[in-house]
Amino acid sequence: MTYEYNCKKCKTTWEEGWPMDKRDTPTEIPCPHCNAEGSVTRLISPTKMSYQGRHGVQKLAGDGWNDVLKKIKTNAGPKSTIETR
Repeated sequence: MTYEYNCKKCKTTWEEGWPMDKRDTPTEIPCPHCNAEGSVTRLISPTKMSYQGRHGVQKLAGDGWNDVLKKIKTNAGPKSTIETR
């Protein structure tokens, strides 16, 4: 996961990737920018999201994917729960 940190002394903000169980490690060591001890805090930041629009299965898998699903649904019979467009 990527976490955002801030130094209270030099006011520098940066991001670092850490496993969840190690996310507070940078707060326990000196600031990597000014070397101040006890001044680093982890910020509460929103999750990064893509605003490129909704990506359905058809768009991710290619144009022919819906045709493949229709064939599977036809062969599966009338009780199939596969949805196609």
